[in-house]
Amino acid sequence: MEFGRDFRIKHYAGDVTYSVEGFIDKNRDSLFQDFKRLLYNSTDPTLRAMWPDGQQDITEVTKRPLTAGTLFKNSMVALVENLASKVLPFKSFSVPWVHITEGPDILSLNPVCPTDL
Repeated sequence: MEFGRDFRIKHYAGDVTYSVEGFIDKNRDSLFQDFKRLLYNSTDPTLRAMWPDGQQDITEVTKRPLTAGTLFKNSMVALVENLASKVLPFKSFSVPWVHITEGPDILSLNPVCPTDL
């Protein structure tokens, strides 16, 4: 790895090293609107759902198709917004510890972990 040129992403299956040289060119997506329209008009509902951009009218002009990087970034932003909108359940327990301070009774305690609920 060269400083200022390469970067590494730690992945559960192992580290993956990338180089910034040519990164944009290698990851440029040249998926044009007519291809998206073709896939959107499929009779397969799953395939159709994967290409919602294909529903744009043929008369609509798109300057440039979105790159794979832009699609990925937009997907990550939507994911983070979705996760941020969720409220996680949290339960608080009040345990009277005053009567158990020492002796064999303290060894019999079974602490409750919030993940066990």
